[in-house]
Parts: sequence; C-alpha cells; structure tokens
Amino acid sequence: MRYMKKLFVYPLLLLVFGCATVNMNSQKLTEEKNFYNRYLVVFVESQDDFRRWDFDNYEHVIMNQFNHLENIRFRGQLFRSLKRNLAPAVVLDTDELFPVHNEVSYMEFKDAIEQSGVDAILFVHLKTYYEVFLGSTSEPRAVVNSFLIETKNYENVWVSNAFLRGELYAGYDVLNNHYARKISKALRQEGLLLPNPTTARY
Repeated sequence: MRYMKKLFVYPLLLLVFGCATVNMNSQKLTEEKNFYNRYLVVFVESQDDFRRWDFDNYEHVIMNQFNHLENIRFRGQLFRSLKRNLAPAVVLDTDELFPVHNEVSYMEFKDAIEQSGVDAILFVHLKTYYEVFLGSTSEPRAVVNSFLIETKNYENVWVSNAFLRGELYAGYDVLNNHYARKISKALRQEGLLLPNPTTARY
C-alpha cells in the first residue's frame, strides 16, 4: 500500500508544479573563446524584427519596451532565474539601471552600459506568447530569440531561437526557469560562460 501511494503522489506533484520543454537552435558567430563575466539582461516583448544592436534597432524595437510597466513581474522573474543559472557571472537587470516606464535614449542607454562595466548584453526577445486551451486547462507557448552582444563593439557573438512549451499548470515562471537553464547550458558549451562551481555538471 505504501508503494502504491508513492505511485500516485509522484504524478500528482508533476501536475501541480508543471513542467516545460525548450527546443533551441543556436549559433556562435565568432571563433574566439571568450568568457564574459558581467552580463546585462535586456528583455523585450515585441513582434518586430531585431538584427543587431544599433540606433535604428534600439529605437524601433527596444526603447519603449525594455522597461515597460506591464512586463515588470515577468521581467523580474526571468531575471532572477537567469541570475541563478548564469552564476558565477555577475548579472544585472535593466530595472537596476533605469527607472521603470521612463523613456531612455540610445546614448543614455549606452552611457549607462559603459558605467556599469558589463562586457556582454543578453538580449531576450519574446516574439510570441500564447496559450493553447485544453478543456478547462491551458498550456503556455512562447517563441524567444536571444542575442549575446559584446559591449566592446556591440556585435552579436551568439544567437538563438527557442520554442517553449509548457505542460499542464505551467505558467510563465516555469517557462522562464527552463529557458534559463537551457540558455546557460548552451553558453557554457560554446565557451562564453564560465562553469558554475556549485553545479559543475551541465
């Protein structure tokens, strides 16, 4: 009877806490092996296309979105998850550098980056987020493009496209946690992020 209880409890826990899968395609755009020690996470939800970090892309895609009030909870949870998974690198959030919901010009943004001492920007571009309804429940889906940008020359050094699928009872926090683990593993495998001494296996 005790064994049967364990069989029932385990799937129940999976249902309560939810799980997710992340299918990611990525490409390193440089042959250099360069560990970045200080990251700035920039998050934007937009269907607009982003190619590279410059004035036009900043004004069109990033400026009015990166510190938007509506995404403050989502952004905060994503940052906390990335901060855990990108350790031992120092990870900064845009909400630490800029007032929420204030307009920040391109030059103001660049000046803040230089003063913060970050050597890479991790730009997380949420292209699509939606839910698939299954009877009385729903499952979240998301498409995310990510860009690792070196602040020395503002060139892309690594890019990725990911499809995130949450199972029953999975919210955006579950998707963010799985995405953060996936992206940290990919960056470490490409020699762009130092191994975490507390979790050597990845």
